[in-house]
Amino acid sequence: MGPFINLLELQAIPYWDTQTIKKIIPNLYIESDQQLIPTLKQQIKKGEHFILYRTGWTNSGIQKGSSTIFNGNTDTEKGYKQLIRYSFKNNHAMRWGATIEKDAGEQNWADHMSGYAMIKDKGIVKTMIVGDYLLCIGQGLLQWQGYAFGKSNNIIGGYRQGEIIRPHTGLDENRYHRGIGMTLAKKNWELTLFAGREKIDANVITDSSSTSPLKYISAFQTSGLHYSASTIIDKNAVTEKIMGGRASVYFHEFKIGINHLYTVFDNPIKKRNIPYNFFAINTNHWQNTSADFSLNTKKAFLFGEIAIDQQVNKAINIGLIKSIDAKLDVFFLYRNINKSFRSIQSNAMTQNTEANNERGLYTCLNLQLDVKNKIDGYIDSYINSWPGYFCDGTRRGNNLAIQYTWKPNKKTECYLRYQQDKKTENGRLESDKTNRLLFTYLSKIRMNLSFMPSPSITIRERVELSMYTKEYQEVELGFLSYVEVIFKPLLKPFSISLRTSIFETGGYHSRIYSYERDVLSYYSIPALYGKGMRNYVVAEYKLTKQLTIWMKWAFSKSAPDGINYGNSSFGYLLKKEGRIQVIWHL
Repeated sequence: MGPFINLLELQAIPYWDTQTIKKIIPNLYIESDQQLIPTLKQQIKKGEHFILYRTGWTNSGIQKGSSTIFNGNTDTEKGYKQLIRYSFKNNHAMRWGATIEKDAGEQNWADHMSGYAMIKDKGIVKTMIVGDYLLCIGQGLLQWQGYAFGKSNNIIGGYRQGEIIRPHTGLDENRYHRGIGMTLAKKNWELTLFAGREKIDANVITDSSSTSPLKYISAFQTSGLHYSASTIIDKNAVTEKIMGGRASVYFHEFKIGINHLYTVFDNPIKKRNIPYNFFAINTNHWQNTSADFSLNTKKAFLFGEIAIDQQVNKAINIGLIKSIDAKLDVFFLYRNINKSFRSIQSNAMTQNTEANNERGLYTCLNLQLDVKNKIDGYIDSYINSWPGYFCDGTRRGNNLAIQYTWKPNKKTECYLRYQQDKKTENGRLESDKTNRLLFTYLSKIRMNLSFMPSPSITIRERVELSMYTKEYQEVELGFLSYVEVIFKPLLKPFSISLRTSIFETGGYHSRIYSYERDVLSYYSIPALYGKGMRNYVVAEYKLTKQLTIWMKWAFSKSAPDGINYGNSSFGYLLKKEGRIQVIWHL
């Protein structure tokens, strides 16, 4: 039961009545100077320290006949990618961490450094972060820097949820804020305030046509790579300042919040004068305001966000999640975002990368036929009324996917999935002198099988076909097949995964993405195209209770698009990748 704080607590002891307590009270004594609340030193001592070190490399080459040449002289392949991450947390909601990272080819051993300190649930302070943090507001119309799902069979994937401010523990060097953010909570009210000032990568151009040269931002860089002369110049070229807040209130199952975000850059934004940039931000400051809500009832869950920018352009998205019965769940998301609406680092559920210039309706369903059989699917129809990068007119399109899953027992699962992406893009026929809008179709069929022949072995097999075509053009086909074996002996400190893949596509349009197992906290989804093979092995070994090591090695061999694999005068393209990671829990 823990130490007693007061004699009145004796009443909580089972089977002790008032008379018994009165008899023993004279023989009891409670130390008044006992340390009931741990000191900072005690909290740090009882907390968990975490250290991660990761290094990786990539090397490309060409094989012609019996001759193989690997080129290690390109900027991106000089040296190794390095990562050191430290974090601390304890049960008293105290947490801090730091990250040092460099990419391959970068000269500075600490090309990017990040750190934060966070406390939670201290009085009215629900969360407070000093240092680097992510901002996730509403449903992503204003700003959403954290991870968010895209279109999928996940019934709640389109609903943005989680803490408004959260520590920046990732490796993104531009999508974060450096400053202070806090959420205060009192009864059914919450108030979030934040401010930040950070250097981010951008291409800054000097306009010397006027008497006094002017600088402006032509584009923001997001790769975080600084290995060439141009990328080094763009590094930390712009200062970004942000401030804002959110006030929200709860009424039983109803929640509503008001959000405001103000951003200032030290130079104005001025993008190229082309049609799809007509409504782009062309000043050095921008602000957005929104209201978001959620209503949870026994029948359905309703949520949404309504936003405006500083020019009063509007954006709205409204979603509904409903259980029709015990076997069928449905999800609807409608969005209507004005073509001139702009926000910075938005990430709503849209076809476009940013939340602008789109109307659409997304529908998702999950149907559990019985214990062994399930059907999932979604369809999304959208319109982009203003021209875009690949479309000189109004773009219309739809995405759909349907998946049947059969799970006869706990050790076996098989699914069959069909996906199609249809949209309009620029194209030309032989007689055309200018672009016209043509429909493109990308269809994919996948069959995936996973089974466990023994408690220590899992085998996964996949076959996937892709078909791409544009109106009046020939079909471009793609094929992928792989077998993966995962060996994880019971009561043993190690595991190993091996995969071998073969693929063939008619070009880059019919490329196939394949998620790969990797070291912890790292993911890899390479695009496979051309004709070739790819193999990898991932191993994990727990040296001690506190120390674990991971290793991955991958090798791919492919022929260029349209070249006959195995009979190519151009040779084969080779690529080797390696990663080593060590995690130490103290």
